[in-house]
Amino acid sequence: MISQNIINQIIEEVDIVDVVGTYIPLTPKGKNYWAVCPFHNDSNPSMSVSREKKFFKCFSCGTSGNVIAFVQKYEHIPYYEAAAKLAGKIGIEIEEFDTPEYRKNKQYYMAMDEAKNFYQFYLNNTAEGLIAKSYLEKRNIGQDLIDKFQIGLAPSSSNYLNKALTEKNIGLIEQIDLGLVRENNNGEPYDTFRNRIIFPLSNNEGQVVGFSGRIFLDGDKNSKYLNSQENDIFHKGEMLYNYHLASLHAKKLDCIYVFEGFMDVIAAEKGGISNAVASMGTAFTKNHIKSLRSLTENIVLCFDGDEAGINATKKAAELFSSMDIIPYAVALPGGMDPDEYLQKYGSVALKDYLENKKTNIYEYLYNNAKSNLILEDINSVEKFKKSVFDIIKKSKSTTISEFYIKKMSADLDCDVNTLITDFGKISSSNIAVEKVQETRKRKMPTGIKPKVYKALEIIIKGSLNSKDVLKEYYKATENKYITEAMEYCTILDQIRFEYDSIGEASIEVICSRLENYKDAYDCFQKIINNRLINGSTIEECRECIKTIVDYWRNEEKKECFKKALEDDKHCDDLIKLVRKQHNLS
Repeated sequence: MISQNIINQIIEEVDIVDVVGTYIPLTPKGKNYWAVCPFHNDSNPSMSVSREKKFFKCFSCGTSGNVIAFVQKYEHIPYYEAAAKLAGKIGIEIEEFDTPEYRKNKQYYMAMDEAKNFYQFYLNNTAEGLIAKSYLEKRNIGQDLIDKFQIGLAPSSSNYLNKALTEKNIGLIEQIDLGLVRENNNGEPYDTFRNRIIFPLSNNEGQVVGFSGRIFLDGDKNSKYLNSQENDIFHKGEMLYNYHLASLHAKKLDCIYVFEGFMDVIAAEKGGISNAVASMGTAFTKNHIKSLRSLTENIVLCFDGDEAGINATKKAAELFSSMDIIPYAVALPGGMDPDEYLQKYGSVALKDYLENKKTNIYEYLYNNAKSNLILEDINSVEKFKKSVFDIIKKSKSTTISEFYIKKMSADLDCDVNTLITDFGKISSSNIAVEKVQETRKRKMPTGIKPKVYKALEIIIKGSLNSKDVLKEYYKATENKYITEAMEYCTILDQIRFEYDSIGEASIEVICSRLENYKDAYDCFQKIINNRLINGSTIEECRECIKTIVDYWRNEEKKECFKKALEDDKHCDDLIKLVRKQHNLS
């Protein structure tokens, strides 16, 4: 791929006016150049191209971006391919660009773009589309927003997209790999998204890599949202919704808002707030923060003010602290989302509230904890104290800890030193979520057979559905770990921890807890998204547990043979082991 430094150099040195002028006629007017926009049915010049600002923008459909984005959109090619085409203009040759990996991903990007075009066409040109548009209009999402966010519609029929992509010479394997199409038990393909309004999900470069589908018909009992599965080009932990459109505005305004969902971003856009992104419904990651920090240090978290939103803000505070960043936080009053606030008070009020009511994240969390404080109730006081301690523990700064302990001292009218003592006690007794692995690990050889990994996958899948599977696994393996497959063992340990802690194994919670363990996180994502592993029966899991036990027996036998060859005194140990494994006295 092309380095970000070269990308930046292309944007800085290539004349955007010269490039755009080779595709469409431009007319100078004032400081800028104007043209009929090629990205929508435009009759009057509504696209402005600025040589000074190095970007283009259509004031009708909202399409905008830098010189690379223009070439990408006009030629319908991936972002990096557009960059490669422009690199030659400044004397840079991209030799490593045409790699097998890129060619594969290029086909994926093209497939996703065709799917996006299909969904858009179906929304704008069918009877089903009229019904979906009626729903969107009720949500105050008009054609301008539909065009800007490239919103579409998945038909109710089972295989319209599959047929459309096949006609475009996109193979079934690619369609399945991208999660656009699935196969039933008879091997027949069917569309993953059906009867849903479709919101394209783009990476930071503006390439469509996934979709989110929302139900819209009254009486539809399916889950509200259905998202693309992770694949070679779609990684939720690295993506922020609307980043590619918000980035220019964020840099210009030196501020970016982070909402929970993409509907919040669309609502914010209606209110004139274009520097907004969403976290795709996943826990915040360091990759998210790195992307945000590349735009601005002024990051404002706008999560819901309910318990889930507060918990998400707490987790974000800890992650930001690990990267030496203190973001802002704000929540709209009365549990309102941006759209509700916009409808009630208007766009100016929405902007003012987000700007003027934001506080640093620690102040936000402190005030939230204080809102439930009843000074006359000792239980309430202790709860408040614990909440504050939990908040300031997430910061690496002793200054922050001291500041809020002093603030709490004033609010509770109690001695600072007493609070410091209590804080020290709680901190020292805090149990880390991650369990310390038992010392009974064994050094294992490389080259574990694939069936062992497959057995572990099925056991993990079965453990998510049944605690009994997990109990049988740990009992049979005597809590031993396969060090060459530690990502699997880490997942199983986390599942066991969830059962022991809260009595259930939530996939979302486990994903969140595994985010600090990249190998385990990636492994878990592949397992839960693997269409070939559709839930494991107890019988299948027991067979897989037997596979793992047999593996351990072989390893023990190998070790004993090795020691027996080295020293005759270990021969008795080998005999005992063989007897034990064959249930001989």
